[in-house]
Amino acid sequence: MTLCSMQGYSALGKSWSMHTHEIIYHFEDPIEFLNAQLRERQKRNPRFSLRAWATQLGYRNPSLLFQVLRRERRLKMDLAMKIAANLNLSGKALRYYELIVLNGASQNATERRVLEASLAKLRPKAIKPLRGLSVELFSAASEWYHWAILALTEFQDFDPDPSWLQSKLGSEIDKKTLRNAVERLTSLKFLVQDENGRYRRMDYESDLFMNNPVPSGAIRQYHAQMVEKSKAAIEQQNVTERTLRATTMRFDVKDLPQIEEIIAEFHRQIGEVAATRSGEDLYQLNTQFFRLTQKKPERGH
Repeated sequence: MTLCSMQGYSALGKSWSMHTHEIIYHFEDPIEFLNAQLRERQKRNPRFSLRAWATQLGYRNPSLLFQVLRRERRLKMDLAMKIAANLNLSGKALRYYELIVLNGASQNATERRVLEASLAKLRPKAIKPLRGLSVELFSAASEWYHWAILALTEFQDFDPDPSWLQSKLGSEIDKKTLRNAVERLTSLKFLVQDENGRYRRMDYESDLFMNNPVPSGAIRQYHAQMVEKSKAAIEQQNVTERTLRATTMRFDVKDLPQIEEIIAEFHRQIGEVAATRSGEDLYQLNTQFFRLTQKKPERGH
């Protein structure tokens, strides 16, 4: 199952502060949130390090930040507020962040219940907090190269080595990122080795995502990346390498379930064609079906 058929983070092109203000509500654990922020910065700038972050926070030695992110020391409010300023948190997002820091430090059950109730009030209703496995699933789902690596396992010469992966996916993805992606896919058991040492993808990805729903923000980021790649394909690939089609039509939204079934069957049939040959390239199939007209404002608005 590909992410195209599934339901990060925020869409590409948004500012870093907007990204942080959106993603904070997916977390109840401040340490998981901070580690996610570090990983995101390193994805944007592979040279960014824990030491560089500590320097930005005013510390010559990164040991305090390192120990906090490893849960070897408690996250105190003075450090938490320095990090909040560094992340440009403000307004409701800052208040939410303060509460998860307090909640993470609290040893009192009654106090924790009060804090958790306050967090629930601040958190947008459509957002559910991430915990443990879901954090890694979020990262895997939101970045396109995880799904590309899984598809590459169908190549006879598949090699999880970052150099081989980079030769297939392009130098835009640095080797450290690819190495981390392989480790993440392995830890999630999406990528496993058989008795002969050959890597293969597991078939239960869809079940795992059903049991650990991925927030829509990850889906938005994934599809935003694919939109950018489709735009690049229009410019860089000739008509013998790609096919593009678009149709604009009048439509009743009540018929959308039927369209979803047709699209699912279409994807399945394309997959069957792809399985009949040993292809030398990796292709991406995306389908979008969305409203172009603007909704009429509801009464009273």
